[in-house]
Amino acid sequence: MSAQAEAMRRHVAARSPAPPAGDHVHVLGAGGGKGGVGTSTAAALLAMCAAGRGRGVLLVDADEGIGSLHLLLGAEPRGTLGDLRRGADPRELVVPLA
Repeated sequence: MSAQAEAMRRHVAARSPAPPAGDHVHVLGAGGGKGGVGTSTAAALLAMCAAGRGRGVLLVDADEGIGSLHLLLGAEPRGTLGDLRRGADPRELVVPLA
């Protein structure tokens, strides 16, 4: 078992319980232990499939160094993960895509 997988398991186990049955929010996390394994491509494809089925999708690239989701989707980022950590309003950083 990898250290990243174990850290993710601990994080999920420490979370508060799921929202009530009426609030259907689905969260999918995609991560890789190193660069170049296709995680960004897989995340972008999953997001496009979900959006194509009429679901609202929020895609967050948490790679502070060389995140590439904006390149894959042809978008210009409005901020960084660091901005969120410093208290930026997430709604102001969202970049709508068609």
